[in-house]
Amino acid sequence: MGYKFRGATIAGKTYRNQMPFTMKKSYKILLFLVAIIAFVIVNHTVQAKNSYFLLDTKSDAYSVNRVTLSAKQLYNLPVEVELYNLHYKDRLLLFSVLPAKVKWVEIDENELKSGLIDFKALDQLFERSLQASLKAEYSNTDRIKREDIKIVLAKNGKYLAANFCISEYFVIANNPLLFPNQMGEAFINIKSPILNVKDFEILFKQTFKKNSPNAIGDPDHHMMSYPFFVKPLNFLSGTTTILAKKAYRFWHYSDWRVMDGYNTQRGAERFLYVPELGIVAGSYDFWFAKQVNSLVYEKFMDNYLAERMMYPTSMNGVPVAIQ
Repeated sequence: MGYKFRGATIAGKTYRNQMPFTMKKSYKILLFLVAIIAFVIVNHTVQAKNSYFLLDTKSDAYSVNRVTLSAKQLYNLPVEVELYNLHYKDRLLLFSVLPAKVKWVEIDENELKSGLIDFKALDQLFERSLQASLKAEYSNTDRIKREDIKIVLAKNGKYLAANFCISEYFVIANNPLLFPNQMGEAFINIKSPILNVKDFEILFKQTFKKNSPNAIGDPDHHMMSYPFFVKPLNFLSGTTTILAKKAYRFWHYSDWRVMDGYNTQRGAERFLYVPELGIVAGSYDFWFAKQVNSLVYEKFMDNYLAERMMYPTSMNGVPVAIQ
């Protein structure tokens, strides 16, 4: 019995350029790991690549309503959230520009062109995503609630891209329903049966003996895995008046699946919808819960159950007063 070494003659046989078995195995494992790491890096780079949508306030394809929300009363932080409502046909595309240390970042024209997506392509992208989301068996929110499309404003010869924004795609419906949750999260249906957050949580706890996955930071669970509640949904909870117009109050049922980052799949968690204007008030607990000097858990939970939200301070640059 002989042992094989490169360039050695043992037991009458010469073995050249051969690697020991254990080294061969280790080498193959190393190559496999390198391949996996390379795939992850490339895949992450592709996913992380941003697209830019240049807003055209004079477009014939859509109308725009810009709403500024103050976070002072709801989150006790002196910052603002900017909403850009793009209305067309029975669709609503919402860009929510969330507060950051640097809210808008200047980009050059070449960078803009390299990632530019026009409105037609944007609509087609979201329409395909909608169909895929409707066919998905479980949650598929990353298709119609995205963070990889940045809205860009043209100001004084410069291009300013939102540093962090969520884009959400909605279908506006006026269909009477028998049950509150017959339609998914992409639908704003003003004729849905009314179900508010507080009543929902009471019923959920009576049935499953714990808070729903939608309750912020619930320690028992954070994924949707309950009968009839495995996909995100939008619920109508009532109506009110804002800016002298009738507004419909909605809340979004989702989960808190991301433990070490932002749960951007939640989007606008509670919001007011005005048919003529779009979304004019809202809450973003997933974002503000991660901010320094933010609220304690009990306050977030209280705001959730009471369906509190941020209200507008301006509409299309014109200050508004909310009583």
